[in-house]
Amino acid sequence: MRNFYIFNIVDEIAILTRNYPYNLFRIFENIYFLNKNDFNVGLDIFEQVAVPIDKENIKKIIFNKYKDHDFYSVYQNKHCYNNLYLAEKTNLYVKSTYIYLKTNALKPFFFKELKCNKNLFVCDFENKDYFWLSKLRV
Repeated sequence: MRNFYIFNIVDEIAILTRNYPYNLFRIFENIYFLNKNDFNVGLDIFEQVAVPIDKENIKKIIFNKYKDHDFYSVYQNKHCYNNLYLAEKTNLYVKSTYIYLKTNALKPFFFKELKCNKNLFVCDFENKDYFWLSKLRV
């Protein structure tokens, strides 16, 4: 199972790190593994690097695009794609500060729809994987 965290990056930071994504990944990794006592420091760093996600808009776009799709379902804040033919099971949760994607696929179904935003940065902290979603070929 892969756990992807997708962040919306500030334009200036995106320009600076477009060709050096490792530096951006290290910032998020340090925040992810930060001690709970240092929460305020992590929040300050996060707010300098990422901007909030338009939660309602993304949920509406995904729902309207896939509501008639056979393998798609939604319940409250959980968007599911369960394709038995491709053996893909993906759950997407839209939060205020990030999008969380839990999947068994390397290139999940929802990446196609999210790819339209050029400043989305994807991190998988457990597998040390990171990339700009706009640069991914889906």
